[in-house]
Amino acid sequence: MRAVWRWAKRIVATVVIVGVIALVTILIALHTAWGRDKIRAQVQAILAEEFSGGVRIGKVEGSVFSELVVEDVVINGTDKTPLVTVGSVTVALDILPFLEKRVVITKLAIDDVAVDLHPRPPEPPKPVEPPPSVDVELRHVAITRARVAIRGMAPEAIHLDDLGIAAVAKLPGGGTGATVTALVGARWRERGGMPIGILTHDVYLGDDIEIPFVKIEAGGASVMASSVIPDPDAPIGNVIAWAPPSAIGRFAPDVKVPAMPFPFAVLEADVHGNARRVEVALVASVGAAEVAAWLDVGLDKLDGTLVGSARFSELGALTG
Repeated sequence: MRAVWRWAKRIVATVVIVGVIALVTILIALHTAWGRDKIRAQVQAILAEEFSGGVRIGKVEGSVFSELVVEDVVINGTDKTPLVTVGSVTVALDILPFLEKRVVITKLAIDDVAVDLHPRPPEPPKPVEPPPSVDVELRHVAITRARVAIRGMAPEAIHLDDLGIAAVAKLPGGGTGATVTALVGARWRERGGMPIGILTHDVYLGDDIEIPFVKIEAGGASVMASSVIPDPDAPIGNVIAWAPPSAIGRFAPDVKVPAMPFPFAVLEADVHGNARRVEVALVASVGAAEVAAWLDVGLDKLDGTLVGSARFSELGALTG
């Protein structure tokens, strides 16, 4: 999550810089090939400073007074192979808020995107620069026809196809963080094109990450979480998950789950912890059978305590 946020901040910052450069340049040379090529060269130079593997931009069309379109973008990773390729980026800006030190992006449409994530050498160190003091508002973000490949970073490769994102975001000046509301959809190739949907609301992305609400649906399983802080040193959150046998089979094809006459499992968990211990209060149910437990796990020595109770009114259905 933090790595994704770092990439997102760099991309948004680049979009803001593109808008400022476009405004100044086009005011000097409106609707001329020279002006558009000047924008292309300056944006490419800015991106090259951020991404040491190299950047290529095909062309820039349009106007900051309507829509600016950047086409054929390739951003290489540190190994000089493509990290991100983009068919087109369309940006529309509201000009007047610039006078109030605000950037209002009324439209950011990114189409035909390919992301290739695999182990690469680290980026060379860069000097720390103060964050911009300009407030940024993205009123409509749409990413379409995207695909993501994750290789060599998990036990098996993961390919997400038909990825689409619709979002709105606000980034206060001074680098204090951002709030994002987003709807994400994709298909997981390795699981037979399993559809995945994610809905988030007012997620805070800064030095810490705070998730007031998120809902994830995949392969018939649903997970809802609230008040989540995914900090490895102090995790907090409330989670409810529901899954039928067919969903478990799609996620883990090697696991044989017996047929049952009711939804397979519902799990409710309340997680609190710190760098040394994690406490989990949970309730799991299978039909009318229910297990409640409190788990206290020590992370230093991997010791723990489990206290629980069970109610098995449908034990016969569970055991056959």
